[in-house]
Amino acid sequence: MELYLKNLHFLNNNYQYDTCVHGNIYFKVDDEVVSDGFEIWNVSTAVYRFLKALKVKHICGGDQMIPCCGHFMIPHDDNAHVDITSCPNGIDFDVELIGDKVKIFTDEIVHYVSLDEYKEKLKVVINDIEYFYYKNKYRKFETDFEKLGFSAFITEWFMLKKEFNIETDVDEIYELQGASLATTDVGIIGINKYGIAYNNFRFVPFYQRNGFVGSFYISDKTNIITIMSEKIDLPIVFTKDEKDSKKNKEIEKNYNDIKSKIESFGYVLGELKYH
Repeated sequence: MELYLKNLHFLNNNYQYDTCVHGNIYFKVDDEVVSDGFEIWNVSTAVYRFLKALKVKHICGGDQMIPCCGHFMIPHDDNAHVDITSCPNGIDFDVELIGDKVKIFTDEIVHYVSLDEYKEKLKVVINDIEYFYYKNKYRKFETDFEKLGFSAFITEWFMLKKEFNIETDVDEIYELQGASLATTDVGIIGINKYGIAYNNFRFVPFYQRNGFVGSFYISDKTNIITIMSEKIDLPIVFTKDEKDSKKNKEIEKNYNDIKSKIESFGYVLGELKYH
């Protein structure tokens, strides 16, 4: 199996508002070239569907496995799963995980690829998509619906990666940069029962330690929510302005909204007190 991407871009170079990555995708399995790598497709949705097919069989005849476009990201009620609608144009085929093999059925030909090989090839294109989003931060959104859809997309993407034990180089970038990536609430686009999604395609999963998923701290100058993770604890810092009471009210509201949202899922934040 061969799978790789090239010429990644946002449509019309719209680096702020396009939430889909477009480009060329080459896909060959055994001797069959399924996608020749010359046409432009919605590659972020295609890679998501290659990943999602490990959990839910992709059946030819609905939304394309390799779609031309993705009109809407529709969040589920939990804001942690997504449906992506596509136009009829694209390349479609069945993909199903059966034991330790991935069955790919295209043009009346059945192919079987080992799960390990499928994941190894998929890991490369997942990394390509994540890095492209990351280096072209940040997205802007015209509606709250669009923001929730992108947040759900990020959440499901990372939860699927976790379920199938796929780690990418961008994960290492996040770990190396640590707390610097989450020092303020700016960039948070969604919070759900699994974690926090950022508009640079980052996801911070909730991780409980001794009954807590994190802590909060309030002082005259800052409010801080620190989210635990398996490797690095990430502070969200709300810095107050001594001279701007209006701004401070907004900061206080953002802090309370995020804290309340986390606690609404039954999680507990411990209070930090400094003497």
